[in-house]
Amino acid sequence: MRNGDITWRPMRLEDVNAGLSLSMAEGWNQTTQDWVFLITDTNHICLAAILDDKIIGTIAAINYSNRIAWLGMVLVDKNHRGQGVSTTLLTEILKQVHECKSIKLDATPAGYEIYQKLDFNVEHLISRMILPSVRPDIVAEHNDLVPMDDQHLTAVIALDKFTFGADRSPLIRYLFLQHPSLAFMLERQDKVVGFSLGRPGYKYHHIGPVVAQSTADAKTIIANVLQRLIRQSVVIDVLNHQAELIIWLESIGFEPQRQFKRMYRKDSCINGNLNHQFLICGPEFG
Repeated sequence: MRNGDITWRPMRLEDVNAGLSLSMAEGWNQTTQDWVFLITDTNHICLAAILDDKIIGTIAAINYSNRIAWLGMVLVDKNHRGQGVSTTLLTEILKQVHECKSIKLDATPAGYEIYQKLDFNVEHLISRMILPSVRPDIVAEHNDLVPMDDQHLTAVIALDKFTFGADRSPLIRYLFLQHPSLAFMLERQDKVVGFSLGRPGYKYHHIGPVVAQSTADAKTIIANVLQRLIRQSVVIDVLNHQAELIIWLESIGFEPQRQFKRMYRKDSCINGNLNHQFLICGPEFG
């Protein structure tokens, strides 16, 4: 399709490097593997804006079981901003996900006004926090915390569905296979009541999602993961209503970087169980 001299089309596997170049230019944390996951899954929609045979913009939508369409990777080359590229991509992708019950995203400060104009509403705030180097003295002991394995994925996926509000099976499996050494579960009476997943990124190790029944459990899970990342840099995205957790994160060295506004379009925002959501998977995944 054409918008002036700019066209758009679905992204293909050979576009991975172009997408990665755009996200790296913004200092974002996605990897080649993340882009491959977004582009190759047939349930996802990834569009590219093209000018003179070069990709100058991208957008992605993950279809979570037709309940939530999650928008992300809204990127425009800095030399082509102010030309309506992101608005054109957003308008087109919104047409393609209209059957989903809810459409959501985590807006950066730069994108907030664009989403407002497209009738997105603010749901709540999320704080991105950075730990430049994990200290070796972080203590985490918990008899109920065990490494995740293939046999537990079904229970973890079910808990994530209940907590997030939609089935994210492909994402959970992807994260587990990407870095199983950061995948842990909290079990009580043979039932999974909490879990963590994490992955390496372009700039930082990313921890999330983290699901737990209490702040104490969330602290234990996060501290346990951090023990695997001593002297590494880590990024997390924590829901602002988890104030007690944020205080603890700051006490062990996490520094606030910026905020995202979680936004939704259509009447239903489909929250899942917010009280048990502590760290999200990242603004590109929800």
